[in-house]
Amino acid sequence: MAKELQTGRPIWLVRAGRRGQREEIVLENNIAAICWKKLGDLTNVESKEDLIARFEKVYPDKKMSSIMNEAGQAWRFRHEMQIGDTVVLPLKTEPSIAVGVVASGYKYTTEYGDLVTHVRGVEWIVKDMPRTWLEQDLLYSLSTDANVTRIRLHDAETRLPEAVNKYIKGLPPEKTVLSLLGEGEEEAHPIDLETVCRDQIRTYMAHHFCGQCLQDLVASIFEVEGYVADTSPRGKDHGADILMGHGILGLEEPRICVRVMASPRPVGADAVNNLLCVVSS
Repeated sequence: MAKELQTGRPIWLVRAGRRGQREEIVLENNIAAICWKKLGDLTNVESKEDLIARFEKVYPDKKMSSIMNEAGQAWRFRHEMQIGDTVVLPLKTEPSIAVGVVASGYKYTTEYGDLVTHVRGVEWIVKDMPRTWLEQDLLYSLSTDANVTRIRLHDAETRLPEAVNKYIKGLPPEKTVLSLLGEGEEEAHPIDLETVCRDQIRTYMAHHFCGQCLQDLVASIFEVEGYVADTSPRGKDHGADILMGHGILGLEEPRICVRVMASPRPVGADAVNNLLCVVSS
C-alpha cells in the first residue's frame, strides 16, 4: 500500500510551468522544480534582501512589484520548504493532481535542461488523483497563478491529506457544502479563472450526473449538434448506451454508438480494452 500523508504539515503548491511543460520531468524524476535559470545557484543566498538584489541584477526589465513577488516565491522554495512537508502539483495536461512529500533539500542543477534548474527531491504519493476528489474550496486555493505558495485556508493541512489518504485506500471522498472564502485570503496572487470554472463544472457534473443521468446529458449534447439520439433503458449492469445518427430517423451517416461510463477515478486499461473489443467486433 502507498505511503499515507501526515496531517498538520505545511502544504506547498509548486507548479510545473504555466502550460505544464515541466510536469513530465518532475513526475518521472521525483522532484519539484522552479526555473528562473538566470538566478544561478541559490545555495549560498542567506537573506531575502540578497535574493531580491540578484533578481534586480539579472532581470533588470522587470517591475519592482514583479521582482518582489517572484523573489518571495523563490525564497519559499529555497528556504521555507522543509523535508517532510507536503507538495501539491495541480496538473495542466490533465484534470488531475499529484501530491507528494518533500524528500531532500534545495539543489541547483542543469541535468534536466533549461526548464528545470532549482529542484528538491519529492516522494510522489499519488500522481493522478482527480481534481473532483477535493472540495471546491480547496480547489479554489489551488487555482492561484503563483509558481510557489503555501496553502493554508479551509483547514487544508488536515483536509487535503485526509482526502489523499482516502483516495489511496479506495474510500469515497466526503462532500460537504463549504464557502470558497470567509477565512481571509491566501497570499495575493492572481486567480486562474479558467481553472476555477473548469473545476466547478467538473464538481457539479460529478455530483449531479452519473449513470443514466450522464447518458441523458451526452445524448442532449449530441442532439444540439444535429443528431437523433436513441438511449437504451437502464440495464442490470447499470450501463448506458446511445445510438445516434443524422437524418429524421437518425439512420444517415455518420452513425455513432456511444458507451457512457462515469468514475471518480482515472479510467483503467480494462475499460479501454473492453471498449476496443466492442468497437472491433
